[in-house]
Amino acid sequence: MKKNIYIVEAVIFKDEKILWEQRGPTKASAYKRDVSDGKIEEREFPQEILRCKIKEEM
Repeated sequence: MKKNIYIVEAVIFKDEKILWEQRGPTKASAYKRDVSDGKIEEREFPQEILRCKIKEEM
């Protein structure tokens, strides 16, 4: 049986530029750019996860 996994992602624009996250050298796809995202667990709200992820990255 397939399990659904839900995530949230944020793309932040400022002055016509995009804020990217860059993966570290030991991560999969090292040095690639990525947007901030987070997996939503049971009983969590997407808005709260997104708020936490953005706060983490800033």
